[in-house]
Amino acid sequence: MRWALLDEIESLVPGERATGWRTFPGDLPLFEDHFPGFPVVPGVLLMESLAQLSGKLVGYTVRKTRGDWPFPILSMMNGVKFKRFVRPDQRVRLETEITALRDEMAACKVRVRLDGRE
Repeated sequence: MRWALLDEIESLVPGERATGWRTFPGDLPLFEDHFPGFPVVPGVLLMESLAQLSGKLVGYTVRKTRGDWPFPILSMMNGVKFKRFVRPDQRVRLETEITALRDEMAACKVRVRLDGRE
C-alpha cells in the first residue's frame, strides 16, 4: 500500500527543516463518518502527513551525508496537541525540523498551521 498524504513539498533543507502542504478533499468517504454533520480531518491523518514530510527530510539528509537511503518509520509521538479543527477542503501548512539524527534514529519537531496559526 502506498500512502500519499502530501500535496506539495514547498522547501527541504537537508539536515534542517522542510515545509509542505496538504488539503483533504471534502468528497473523501471518511467525512461521512468523521463526523456526520460536523466533518473534520482525523488527527491521525494530520500526523501521518507530518510523518511523511519528516520521512522525506530524514531520507534526503541521510542520502546526502551517508550515501544510502533509509526507510524512516514513525514509532513515537510525544506531546501531541490538537488545538483547532481542520475541516474538509482547508489547506494546511506542514512544518518539520530535525532535532536529533543518529545512526539508529531520528527525531523531528513538527507543526501544522491553518490560516497561519497553529
